[in-house]
Amino acid sequence: MITGLRTDQKKPVIRKQPAEVIRVLLIEDNPGYSEVIRIILDKARDIRFDLTSATRLSEGLDLLADVGTDLVLLDLKLPDSQGIETFDTVYAQARSVPIIVLTVTDSDVLALEAVQKGAQDYLVKEQVDAKSLGHAIRYAVERKQMEQMLLNAAQEWRTTFDAISDAVCLIDSETKIVRCNKAMTKLLRKPFADIIGQSCCKLIHDSNRPIEGCPFESLRKTRRREEIILQRHDHWFRISVDPLSDEEENLKGGVHIITDITREKEIDKMKSELISNVSHELRTPLSTIKEGIALFYDGALGPLHVDQKDMITMVKKNINWLSRLIDNLLDLSKIESGRMKLKKTLVDISALAKEVSLSLHDRANKKNIALAVIKIKDMLPIYIDRDRISQVLSNLIANSIKFTSANGRIAVGIKDKEKEVEISVSDTGVGISAKNISRLFDRFSQFNRNYGPGEQGTGLGLSISKEIIEMHGGRIWVESEPGKGSTFTLILPRLIRDEIFCNI
Repeated sequence: MITGLRTDQKKPVIRKQPAEVIRVLLIEDNPGYSEVIRIILDKARDIRFDLTSATRLSEGLDLLADVGTDLVLLDLKLPDSQGIETFDTVYAQARSVPIIVLTVTDSDVLALEAVQKGAQDYLVKEQVDAKSLGHAIRYAVERKQMEQMLLNAAQEWRTTFDAISDAVCLIDSETKIVRCNKAMTKLLRKPFADIIGQSCCKLIHDSNRPIEGCPFESLRKTRRREEIILQRHDHWFRISVDPLSDEEENLKGGVHIITDITREKEIDKMKSELISNVSHELRTPLSTIKEGIALFYDGALGPLHVDQKDMITMVKKNINWLSRLIDNLLDLSKIESGRMKLKKTLVDISALAKEVSLSLHDRANKKNIALAVIKIKDMLPIYIDRDRISQVLSNLIANSIKFTSANGRIAVGIKDKEKEVEISVSDTGVGISAKNISRLFDRFSQFNRNYGPGEQGTGLGLSISKEIIEMHGGRIWVESEPGKGSTFTLILPRLIRDEIFCNI
């Protein structure tokens, strides 16, 4: 039997120490009510309060300046200050400190005005108890901390936003500017107040409606980034727009980024002039070399043995590649200088696609690639430059043949979409990685060359194709994944009657 224990002995109670201390400044001229507040706060169990009191506003302001304070309990009627001015004075000195207004029943209107100006809460004195006061203080401190966090985040965002050298603005679905950075104000030479809420069409283009080729109007259809290059006074700008959508993918607006590319344009112009001049100078001697090689190859200057003919074949192949490069460079030069003029006629696009495919059929057969054109019967003609669109289709199909392995498939599809025609070239080739797609239409861009059999390319075909399509008022893009093939899609406007009559 164990002795020495009393069964009725109470176990000692270990009270948990509060983990936080909230420093409260009470500005109240009634000593009796101040004591009530002190007693209420002393009874709190989960939070420990460190209470400092002041009976006059001036005394409270001195304590705010000298003593760290987490929250202010403020009576608006003090010996040296009355009414809402009391709150205004405290709030002006300590905007980061939450303030709870203490009021009597007949001054609720005054307390509400203080809340509207920034007070976290108000309490009616005769209704204050331990529970309501503790909750009010805790929630006021938490709300103020959250406000400060949001304010800091907003300030960081604004600082970052304004640090962007490009002009950036956010527009709503009605093209009204809802936010912009400092670079935008410098570009437009207007203050924020004269920009926010205004139509981007009016501010940027001085137009009451979207301009032709407006990237945001195109984005409404495609729901992806759209771009346009425009000249404003003596500067050139690239304007790109990305969609802003809600959780249900409804378009809510767009993000405009305006980049000054004047310097790039000047450099491109110098490059183009140099390329154009060099290309013209190379054309004549190259033609002479080409004719001389043809004479050797045909045996006009004497018979060739096998090794000689193989060498001449290799030389001929490289001369043809150099000739295509010069032609492409001259095409680019014409496009950039505005010297390339479209010769539009009414064209049966299905027949044209079939014709281009047949011209490349032998090249596809060498690799046992199935090449098919899926067209629509009884399709109305479209108004295009036949030769230039043929050039684009030839380039797309030839690329698909080049980058598609033996026994693969290529399909040319045509869809009639009322006011426009969609043409796609799909293959089962090596595909294109995501990092390369964004640069695919740049000049001299060549990817996957190690994996693509066939003739050497110039890296200019897709760039020229894009320019030709855009000259027609259309657009072109690609969708691809490595190992899963690629689909190039181009959109061309349908019959434009006014344009036809202007060109007759």
